[in-house]
Amino acid sequence: MNNHFWYKHLGLPLLCSILLFSAIAYWQLDISLANYVYIMEGRQWLYKDHWFFSTVLHTDARNLMISLLLIVFISFISSFFIPQLLPFRKAIVYLLLSTTLSALLITTSKHFSQIDCPWDLVNYGGKLPFISYFHARPEWMPDAQCFPAGHASAGYAWFGLYFLALKYCPQWKWLILGSILCLGLLFGAVQQLRGAHFISHDLATLTICWLTALLLYPLFFSGKVNRLITPFLNRKPLKHS
Repeated sequence: MNNHFWYKHLGLPLLCSILLFSAIAYWQLDISLANYVYIMEGRQWLYKDHWFFSTVLHTDARNLMISLLLIVFISFISSFFIPQLLPFRKAIVYLLLSTTLSALLITTSKHFSQIDCPWDLVNYGGKLPFISYFHARPEWMPDAQCFPAGHASAGYAWFGLYFLALKYCPQWKWLILGSILCLGLLFGAVQQLRGAHFISHDLATLTICWLTALLLYPLFFSGKVNRLITPFLNRKPLKHS
């Protein structure tokens, strides 16, 4: 991986992420956007329990993404029995690992962040005061697990597909990247309309998922795969007796 690759895929995106976080904090865009949405919905979270938003675009969409991940896992297992899948095993393992690790990092971060959802705050019909990222959370307040955004990761966790396209079919990379971004933005917007997240929650998820897929990419495709992993990735499918 040359310097241009790291500038384009690490330096520039990380700079954009820092600038966006800074803008959100400086202009209090989390509160401003949430206020606008809350007022627009009649000072209630109109879509919190709406069947299309809570069931189709949240529960069903999440289950669909889990099903797709299960297909990737089955493809990995099948590569040990189907010779035609052997050339794709490295790509399958990379996608499986980047997607799963992204989701795990988001889930783990939620347990330690102690950030509330908008719908829990007194300004939006809840019972808790707003505590910014830079202030200590009072001991009397219950645990919170709303940061980063979990549902948006169902889209952003698939950034690995972009890097696979970069490696194998670069003519498709921008279409794939755009599709993943749109999917993540859709899932993020759904939760913001339901009062589940602020915009910074989704930006954090996007950043974590991008960095996860990016940092795993050289391990698999720059000739520096761990020696313990290489024989495993190249193991031929089992022969039937």
